[in-house]
Amino acid sequence: ELDHFKMIASSYDKRGDGLARTIQRLVDGDGRGSLAFAAAGGRVNICTYLLEELNLDVDVKDDVGVTPLSYGAVKGHLNTVEYLLKQV
Repeated sequence: ELDHFKMIASSYDKRGDGLARTIQRLVDGDGRGSLAFAAAGGRVNICTYLLEELNLDVDVKDDVGVTPLSYGAVKGHLNTVEYLLKQV
């Protein structure tokens, strides 16, 4: 799962900016990025990679001010919520 994510993410780094910058730029029409989707999907391993290896901001907000922590909580992913709370 994580290897697949890395492979897809690296395919978007056409300018050679590196994965962290590339992933930060990749958001949907509502400003939700990879961390929000990983949290909403309960993918703790991807959240860990994004935060600990790529140093993304745990408190990043989408266009309406919702954080990845909120997405994880709404979807009921307790392990993800616990992990994200430790990163705040």
